[in-house]
Amino acid sequence: MMRGVLTALSLALAVLTNPAAPRAQAPPSAERQWTGAWHEDFFTERNFGFTRSRLEVNFTLTEGRDSAGQPVWTSRVVRWSYRSEIADFNSVAVEETAPDARGFEMRRYRQDTRTACAGSGSVDLGPGPITDTMLIASPEQQGQLRPDCVTERTARDTGDTTRTASKGDAIGFPGLPGDQALSGCRYNDAWRREQSRGYYDGAFTVSVSAPIRAVMEVSRRVDEAYGQFVPVPGRTLTFTASVPSGTARFRFELDPEETSRFPGYATNANVDDGFFDKYNLEPLRGDYGNDDADLIFDPRQFTDRQEWSRVDPMVVETAKPQGNATVTVVAMDYGAVGRLRAFVKSEECGDWQPVLVRLGAESRDAVTIPMDEDRNLMADALESYHGRTSSADGDAEPRGNGMAGDGLTTFEEYRGFMTNASACSDRALNEHVRTNPRVKDVFVHTVDPDYAQVLPLFAWSSGLVVHGICAEQYVDNETRIVNFTLQIPQARRWQSHEVSGEVPQHGIRLENKRLPDRWPAFITCSDPTCMDDTSIGPPAKTYAIWIDKTQFISTGSALARAIAHTVTHELGHAVGIPHHNDTVAQWEIQPGRRDITGGLVIAPGGDCIDPEFGTANPKVVGMYLNETFVGCHISCVLVLQDGQRSGEAECPMRYSYGTFHEAPGSETRRIEDVMSNRASTGDSGPPSKFEFWTGRFFLYDNDDDVSGLGRLCQRTTGTNLNDASRGDHNHAGNAKRTCTENVVVNDSVLPRRRP
Repeated sequence: MMRGVLTALSLALAVLTNPAAPRAQAPPSAERQWTGAWHEDFFTERNFGFTRSRLEVNFTLTEGRDSAGQPVWTSRVVRWSYRSEIADFNSVAVEETAPDARGFEMRRYRQDTRTACAGSGSVDLGPGPITDTMLIASPEQQGQLRPDCVTERTARDTGDTTRTASKGDAIGFPGLPGDQALSGCRYNDAWRREQSRGYYDGAFTVSVSAPIRAVMEVSRRVDEAYGQFVPVPGRTLTFTASVPSGTARFRFELDPEETSRFPGYATNANVDDGFFDKYNLEPLRGDYGNDDADLIFDPRQFTDRQEWSRVDPMVVETAKPQGNATVTVVAMDYGAVGRLRAFVKSEECGDWQPVLVRLGAESRDAVTIPMDEDRNLMADALESYHGRTSSADGDAEPRGNGMAGDGLTTFEEYRGFMTNASACSDRALNEHVRTNPRVKDVFVHTVDPDYAQVLPLFAWSSGLVVHGICAEQYVDNETRIVNFTLQIPQARRWQSHEVSGEVPQHGIRLENKRLPDRWPAFITCSDPTCMDDTSIGPPAKTYAIWIDKTQFISTGSALARAIAHTVTHELGHAVGIPHHNDTVAQWEIQPGRRDITGGLVIAPGGDCIDPEFGTANPKVVGMYLNETFVGCHISCVLVLQDGQRSGEAECPMRYSYGTFHEAPGSETRRIEDVMSNRASTGDSGPPSKFEFWTGRFFLYDNDDDVSGLGRLCQRTTGTNLNDASRGDHNHAGNAKRTCTENVVVNDSVLPRRRP
């Protein structure tokens, strides 16, 4: 498919090799500089598809003489950019399969096919002969002229999509005009050819002049400005180009094809009015937009029109010849990346010629901003991201359920996030954070200051890095996408780099909300109409955490502890952690033993002794039927072994407090309901029915229990009240599994729903 596109392009390029565009002939001068640009757009539409492409080639050729006095190219540098797309809809595909009931081994189905190719680069072809084809490239150089392609095939009957990566054919080149085709020292041609269902247009310009020796020196030392530069909105970097002797006009360009335009200015922040105040960019207010270039020439440095004849965001030119010129580039995005080129022009015949960029002993035609020798779009000055691919999402810590990553690419973590630790009470406290690609990150939005103060505790407890954010920093409370600047506009790729994953990553919504009595906290599933206690997983599965502070009966430090425990506990659920008695399979909770709650009666025995004999604990409430002691009343919780209160006492996912607890080894079971018409408090009246449970039960030691504020448990072994050494007074025993083994924050691990 790709070969067909480039074949069409090669035919188009041949237009300039016919007699109307004479080929290069022996030059009259000993040395000349040929600079030129080739541009073409191609589009054609078919009944069930289309083809479109765009090619741009810029070249600089230095012409000299060999030892025999014959003309040769002493240097050849080519810059190129290519994009194409071929779409075929509703085509028939055939594949081999196992024999079906009729014995057929072929499956025929309809599919949609798209092949997208993109590439760009700069290739130094070195010296070479002057030929009719302008340039001759070696096989290795041909490889540098091939775009990257991805073919997607989607079956119409199943919706299944397969992706195949490949390399396209190397781009072609036009022939050069001869001296007789030049007008003065220039050649210009442009064309547009309309077709019945498409068009082909383009332009070709060439300028010939004596070369000007100019250079832009750039130091890669890590202790100097270029080597240290990391993009931050408003941060600047200066460059100087010069000619060793004489004067020339200078032109500086930020390559529009290789300078990023990522939406917003951080992974979760759009350019708004406050952006210009925060980063001291007031002169750009009203002129700079959310999708504009991430590197521009700082307009504050080019106000003298006697010195600068042209000042655009991406191009500046000096007004008169001079020995050197200095420009200032300003970053507008935390992930800004671009390429700066300089050009000079003599006062005589000729066009702009490229300035050599010298980085130590190495020469290039452009300088990358920031310094990025590993070509991963991230500044080499930040060691945490050096050598990592932009698309990687391999955060390993904490290990959790073994699923690596936090739903954010390395580039998104490098570009960073706007956060707010003040419960969003003051937007001036918004702070930018570049996150660690080795440790998983979680984002929580709350406007409640009490809840916001608990976030560092949850971070310490879980080992996750937890960031407070405001509503606009994940779009809003309904959307909750924390990497929205790249996800929502589908800006997931730039050049050949993947900068954002296929699945958006979500934040957690934490609110103080009035709830039904006896339910101080709810965690709601991704459908806001449900209160889901069966489905669990990463943040995308949690619509909101609602906690009702009015239902906490504690005061002072006890209230603060209760809030801290509840917030930490519910945030644990939002990253996939069930209660100590449950396990998880395929994002569904597999229930274990659950403590028994509500009004019930337990059989006599253990600590359940008739209080009217004066030998029982004063906390025991006896139940009677016609003056006969039938058991003890539990108005709150009968705690079971291996239940919700099992395991490490300080784990915040463990429930605390109860009325009675089951002894280890107790054969606890429910039998027939019991009737009672009097409690030991003196109440009397008609008999009421209660659940009746038998087993060995002892009073729960609430005085020695706490709401856990420790780290998430890494062992199942019970501690404190659950220590096995307590014998019958081991309240709940060991947990079913650890909490740390269930932590998951990467939304991309969830099954994807088909539309």
